[in-house]
Amino acid sequence: MLFRNITFAAIAALACLFLANDAMAQRGGWGGGGRLELLNNRDVQKELDLVDDQLEDIEDMMSAQRDVMRNAFSGMREKFQGVSREERDELMASIRSTIQEKMKEVDEKVSGVLVPHQLARLDQLVFQNSMRRGGATAAFENAAVRDKLKLTDEEIVKLKEKEEEVKKDLEEKIKKLRAEAQDEILSVLSAEKQASVKEMIGESFEMTGGRGDRGRGRRGGDRGRGGDRERAGDRGVRGGGS
Repeated sequence: MLFRNITFAAIAALACLFLANDAMAQRGGWGGGGRLELLNNRDVQKELDLVDDQLEDIEDMMSAQRDVMRNAFSGMREKFQGVSREERDELMASIRSTIQEKMKEVDEKVSGVLVPHQLARLDQLVFQNSMRRGGATAAFENAAVRDKLKLTDEEIVKLKEKEEEVKKDLEEKIKKLRAEAQDEILSVLSAEKQASVKEMIGESFEMTGGRGDRGRGRRGGDRGRGGDRERAGDRGVRGGGS
């Protein structure tokens, strides 16, 4: 069981790593997996006016990219069996390095498939996508982008601060617009029914996400599932007797 957990943790860590690498590449828009990933999108293919030969080459590159990942995870169970934490970390670092190198080789072929104006437009689309998904500062933090724009550390800090300021302001505006939209929708109802709906909604409550601590409750003896049932039964008995 311990070995299976270690293997699963290693695979999960590697998966997260490569998802992060791909996200960073998309944020940069100047090389990296972002180009190839967007080229697999039909709308992007149409925007770039790709011809059949180019589409075939792109499919071959996507296949090569899948092979890189498949080969990296091949024999994972045997590789991690009986190794120490230090050896596992070294092995993961080695796999990471190999995949990054191979993925870079695959992605560099994009420049040989597209003509200059298509490549320039693709980089614009990747950069647009990165700003939508990760925000402006995340896109500007990419080394290639920073170099191209000659951004200083001070400018990066200012961009981050301004983005946080704008985000907070935007969230407040969205919150207000949602409330106004809700009132407008309810306006088709009678005043009495509107009042009933607001009573059903109750006081506004903001949920931040994440799971509760049910697991800790189960480990706490009578705080667990059985304890909950006992307390519920207790309340029922007391309620019945009142």
